[in-house]
Amino acid sequence: MPNSKLDLAHSPFYIPIQPQEWPASRMPPRAGVSSFGIGGTNVHMILEGLNPAVRDDHDQVRAPVFIPLSAPSFEQLDELTQQLTPLLATLDASTLAYTQQVARPVFDCRRVIQVENDGTQAMLASLDNLMPDAPWGLHCPDLRTTNDGTYAQWLAHSAHYQREATALTALLDGMNIPPAYCHAETWAAQASSSLLIRGCQTIAALKTWMNLLPTLTLLSGAGTGLLPAAAASGMIATQDVLHLLWEMEQKGASSLAS
Repeated sequence: MPNSKLDLAHSPFYIPIQPQEWPASRMPPRAGVSSFGIGGTNVHMILEGLNPAVRDDHDQVRAPVFIPLSAPSFEQLDELTQQLTPLLATLDASTLAYTQQVARPVFDCRRVIQVENDGTQAMLASLDNLMPDAPWGLHCPDLRTTNDGTYAQWLAHSAHYQREATALTALLDGMNIPPAYCHAETWAAQASSSLLIRGCQTIAALKTWMNLLPTLTLLSGAGTGLLPAAAASGMIATQDVLHLLWEMEQKGASSLAS
């Protein structure tokens, strides 16, 4: 029972002595919790109710969200995936993506979940030491000697990669080059023989990684790998890079023919 010497009747405070309903009001509910130790250690804490965050209407029309996951082993990665994916039905996917990227350690076994605007989820990739480390950036190998499209094969079915590829094919279409180059669905078959297509794959992959990892700001390259890095970072216009790669490819074909 409250101390009878406390004049609570003429104050805005009261001490509940039994469970009771907490009526809703304009203000968030607040409560004080006190603990008095026998040794003289006293703790008082004020709690305030947390109102559910109001989601921005723009969330419904934003681009798909990419959520990076990592764990020390693939077994633990599967467990983490099973734990987190059900939460996407109630949590803001962009908030979860930010937390996983910024506030969680990075391990060797990695995976990316793509969440579309309608809430559907797709496994984007299972990556073992292949996701770039955002603070250290991403290095593009020489396109003349490397045919991996900077992980394009793991990203090619992501919605963001497809949008970037569509934009690149539109640029190619305006360059007066053979129509066969202007179809992203044929890039995988053409990449081994076309410097231009390898460049397109790399540019699309770099821009997809930059969308997946907002803190990925450092891009570098070796040899011709500098060109996609410059295009993705905006240092050189993408159309100019495509022209350069096309000219280099044609010169290479001419030298082989002679």
